[in-house]
Amino acid sequence: MEAGDTVWARSKATGVDPRSGKPVAIDVMDICRFADGKLVERWGVPDRFALLHQVGALPPRK
Repeated sequence: MEAGDTVWARSKATGVDPRSGKPVAIDVMDICRFADGKLVERWGVPDRFALLHQVGALPPRK
């Protein structure tokens, strides 16, 4: 999604939990601001709670 000088993008990050060998996947939001055709700010917002649930560091969601 684009709004003026800012772009929002949702993506999925995947990997493998090295302790269990099981795959993990989380959603990530990236917010990027551009000026003069260049990226001048970027915020990455990963769903860390989803990752913690998947690796067993938090109890399962209800």
